[in-house]
Amino acid sequence: MTATLHTTLTNAETGTSPQSLPNYTSATQTVYVRVIENGTTTNCYAVAEVQLTVNPKPVIPTITTFELCDVNASGNGIEEFDLTVKNDEITGSDTALTVSYFLNQADASAPVPTGAIANPSTHTNTASPNQQTIWVRVQDANGCFAVSSFIIQVNPLPAVSNAVYNLCEDTNSQAGFNLHSKDAEITQNAAGITVSYFETLLAAQDGTAGEITANPYTTGSKTVYARVENNTTGCFAIAELQLVVIEFPTLGTATPVVVCANTNSTNGTFNLTPAINQILNGQTGITATVHTTLANANLGTAPQSQTAYTGGTQTVYVRLVLNGTNPVCFQVETISLIVNPNPVIPVITPYELCDFNNPGDGVEQFDLTTKNNEITGGD
Repeated sequence: MTATLHTTLTNAETGTSPQSLPNYTSATQTVYVRVIENGTTTNCYAVAEVQLTVNPKPVIPTITTFELCDVNASGNGIEEFDLTVKNDEITGSDTALTVSYFLNQADASAPVPTGAIANPSTHTNTASPNQQTIWVRVQDANGCFAVSSFIIQVNPLPAVSNAVYNLCEDTNSQAGFNLHSKDAEITQNAAGITVSYFETLLAAQDGTAGEITANPYTTGSKTVYARVENNTTGCFAIAELQLVVIEFPTLGTATPVVVCANTNSTNGTFNLTPAINQILNGQTGITATVHTTLANANLGTAPQSQTAYTGGTQTVYVRLVLNGTNPVCFQVETISLIVNPNPVIPVITPYELCDFNNPGDGVEQFDLTTKNNEITGGD
């Protein structure tokens, strides 16, 4: 038999204007096939109508990168992806389309595809760290398909360090903490990071409620949790911030220290050790230094001698540092110093008696107390 192709029924019936067999690109078209049985003298033929339909391929939009945070065995860059969550994005929610996922383009593009990912809802990426390309094949009921790809990416968690925050307190076992003053230490000075603080680990992991906003945050010793979040990826890590209230021991009060003025001076020389011991009140682990101003005592500068301090009547300041604290915990107490002036003795007139008893021997009995008023001025 011989078959010819025609674009009209008339041409097919008359056998005129036969067409070649082109690749038709129009969406739909009707053509006619004329079939003649070879070797007949009557040229018996038959005409059949053929409807040509070109079905469009599915259209796959640009697929966004599928990102997860490296939360399982943090640092290895391997996570389990549910690829099927991309189905609606890929198909535009068209349930008539079938989506399958592949590890390479060749398998996805084959007329009869092989090597599809068997469990796309639990796919573990095979490239570590960061990125892997996934190929996707979208096929409709007519068997037409399109192929595209997207990236799956595992983002690292922020690097964090646990920290300790010490503050000194000497009244009610509580202190006011500026939590964000520890941000740089916890985040290791990383950029593009947001730090928020929570009272419980669960609240920090959730990150939606219970953030500590008070500044200062007044509390006793406890542990709070810092949520450190990458502003770009949204990945976060949790660090512990240990808040420690260092209580200063109860101290005593020094009685005034009184000395006499040094010769020809209004100053006196003081041994302050007994007064400092009164302040320490038996407490150990405290280092004391003496200063002439409150400013120097607060700064710990210009310490003075404790055993031979020379000065006038004044108040001196004792800086008491609790050993081993960081930052330094200290308290300032005072000691009153009093210098009493030495008596002033006028020029004393000679004390003369006549040699009545045993004249000539030059010996008489003197009542020295008669000079008291002259010497003291009657004081």
